[in-house]
Amino acid sequence: MRARHCPTSFIPVLLSLTAVCLLMSSGAHSAFAVEAKKPRPTLADTIQQQDRIPREQFYGEVKLMHAPNPMDVQFSEDGSVLFSQAETIRLWRSDTGAYLGSIAGPARFHMFAQLNHSHWLVTVDDSEADDQQGLFYSMPQLIPCLRVWDVHTGKCLAVRRLPIPINVERLWINSIATSADSTWVLFESRFVKAKAEQEPQSFLGGSSADYCFLAGFQGPNLTPTCHLEFDNLSKYRSLNYNAHNGKLLICGETKLACFDPDSQKIIWTSSGYQQDLKHAEIKGIINLEQPFQMELTESGKKRTFTPFIVQFELNSHYKVPPQEVDYSKLTLLKWGLIDPSNGKLLHHDLVMRETGPGNYKAPKAENLKFPGSKDANKLYAWLYDKQEQAIKAVDLVEAWRVASKPVRDRTFTIRTARIAALGEKWNLERDDLRNEAEVQTWNSTSGRMCIVTGFTPEINLYDLSTGNTIAQPSGTVNALSRFTSGKLAASLDWNDVSVFDLKAKGSLQRTFNTKVLRNSCVALSVDASQLLVGENSGNAGVWDLSRRSKVFALEGGTEKLLHIAGNPTRNSIAALDQDGTLWRWQTPKAPAKPGEMQLLRAHSQEKPKRPEGYYSKEFDYRIPHSLCDLSANTALYLAFRAYSIAEENNIGELNLGFPGTNLIARVSDGPGRLYYFEPRHGAVMELRAGQPQKQITPPVYHQSQLMQIRCTADGRFAMLVFDTGQILILNLEAGTLEAIIPTGLSEIMDVNYHPQQQTLLVACFRGTITAWNSDTFLRTGLLQLNDARLEHLASQPAKDGFDLVLGTWDTGLIVKQSVFKKKEQIPTRFPALPFPVKLPGE
Repeated sequence: MRARHCPTSFIPVLLSLTAVCLLMSSGAHSAFAVEAKKPRPTLADTIQQQDRIPREQFYGEVKLMHAPNPMDVQFSEDGSVLFSQAETIRLWRSDTGAYLGSIAGPARFHMFAQLNHSHWLVTVDDSEADDQQGLFYSMPQLIPCLRVWDVHTGKCLAVRRLPIPINVERLWINSIATSADSTWVLFESRFVKAKAEQEPQSFLGGSSADYCFLAGFQGPNLTPTCHLEFDNLSKYRSLNYNAHNGKLLICGETKLACFDPDSQKIIWTSSGYQQDLKHAEIKGIINLEQPFQMELTESGKKRTFTPFIVQFELNSHYKVPPQEVDYSKLTLLKWGLIDPSNGKLLHHDLVMRETGPGNYKAPKAENLKFPGSKDANKLYAWLYDKQEQAIKAVDLVEAWRVASKPVRDRTFTIRTARIAALGEKWNLERDDLRNEAEVQTWNSTSGRMCIVTGFTPEINLYDLSTGNTIAQPSGTVNALSRFTSGKLAASLDWNDVSVFDLKAKGSLQRTFNTKVLRNSCVALSVDASQLLVGENSGNAGVWDLSRRSKVFALEGGTEKLLHIAGNPTRNSIAALDQDGTLWRWQTPKAPAKPGEMQLLRAHSQEKPKRPEGYYSKEFDYRIPHSLCDLSANTALYLAFRAYSIAEENNIGELNLGFPGTNLIARVSDGPGRLYYFEPRHGAVMELRAGQPQKQITPPVYHQSQLMQIRCTADGRFAMLVFDTGQILILNLEAGTLEAIIPTGLSEIMDVNYHPQQQTLLVACFRGTITAWNSDTFLRTGLLQLNDARLEHLASQPAKDGFDLVLGTWDTGLIVKQSVFKKKEQIPTRFPALPFPVKLPGE
């Protein structure tokens, strides 16, 4: 038996397997062959027709986006639905990439698996482990529960807690596996038993030890069926259920154990030493789509069974002695067949090592590579060729690349813009080991492949038969304007710009649309007669909405524009770029002729000067969109002005800011460094036409970092948001503090203030919008979305309450009308004094 690598032959192999399945199916149902049958609806069809699973009503095209970033993807059993897991679980049609709905739990999901032929999902909560004293002391902050969900309705069918000891020091949820109706979870915990002196000590020393457990559950109610404890030296890490032989294989680095669901017992254990594989590590289990049958004769009796196919790799710490190296014979063990009844190694195959002297070349057919957990470029379909008695590995990614060369010549502009925008979200960084994932999967029934990698929320879905991308990820609102006379402008995915009118029943009506690739900001003029669009290049365009045509092309800017505003009454247009420079254009008083577009060059540019008294050298930097703003009438400019480095003391704290003198904010150090936002001392600068610049440095907690700068449309009030959740409202006309509101919130993305209603609206990244009274500084309302990651907030007072349009990172535009009604506002007092504000770790 041989192992072969078939780089581009996956299509005929899949077709041949499909043909065999069809022949078997036709033979078993020959009596019904004469009847014309309607095709059975797929799982995706059923979910879409029933339309019962929760999903926010959105505007725009939403496909294959799941923020912050997917941690796992799986196809349903019939291949029609793609499940993606980030902090929630989303369902997508695998043939179009259309968004079907979401499943959201009370906590973030850590992992998931499928039950009942993909009609149920079982999830494990994230324990939100907090790294208190280093890697070995990450303690759980939540008790991770198992939850079963109905994929048709999104409802939770059952909840079951894992048995966690009281004195647990650390908790690991290693793996989850399912059959059609059973669930198993492999987890570890470090704790002290009652008789600690009788227990083996952990490698850290002391009395605590690591214990590994296998918990089993039955059906949708998660009825417990088993709870097994392994010794602390087992080092088991993963589970794999083989539907062909009905056994559960438990894998460690060098050990294997087989669990029999019928007897609820471990029927055998084995290790590399017992199999004479002393230097081989177990990398995983290879599952074949079709049953692989073997025959053995024992005591004169033949036995037919389906073996486990185990993937091995030579331990990286094991070095072959140089004196014994024979490059013509040097081999590595890659896979072996394991008898499911006793764990014996029945057969293994060796493949040639790739490395060696420059004049040595191993045969390509024998260079069988294996997918690693962090290798996004390797995804294999494992097939058994009975005629050749060989196990073949089809490199799907390489085959897709070869097949898709004619169609892969597309622009990556939108993806590049999305990656750049991710680099500006320093306020969302969390050291929780969930930053990125490398996952690849495929489904032979649908002939589709999916890859997720890195930090991006994008899901890459491909048709294996053609190599084509099934759908481009979409659904990011990269820019949203203020409300102006009931209208607003929005840009989706850095190219699709629209103007919407909010109707009485809470629906958005698109009144204008145009394409502007690599746009960076949008706005409506004060009288809502013009659409203004800024671009990454520093240029901009103006459209007359009554004529539905572009009337001005603006040139002069040299950096990406972050905000733009227009005032036709004053024939003035202003824009603010990431260098902190304010650009102004003067529009002609006489209207342009129909169909005519005029080129306008900026007539002035202005950047706030550094305050006197700071003698450190000037340095180049770029500010993000969140650290500046323009009033709608072009009169007010607000932006953070950096003028010195915010150094740290000996214990890693930022040197103190001086309340009333300077602030701390993060800016990018120079062009091209999008991912390096460093803290800098500075101030918020206020510029008004014909007036000297003003410096804004209100009193805040001494290590607070400025996150947001916003102003009202008329420029009378400014809002400063800090990472402690403290929000300051400034009355710029009077030069006084209007309010200080200690919200205690984190991940604040946008704020709106309505002074007549004395209401501050705060939008947070994970879908929470809160209302606060500026007089009492108490919270008066809360709105929680089912599954959306917020980026922008536009609001206007309604007849009762407020109308909201939310720009999301992965779900388009979401409308909420007449929320926070006056009769529903309930002032909520703080459960404890919010002062003094302290940062985590102090």
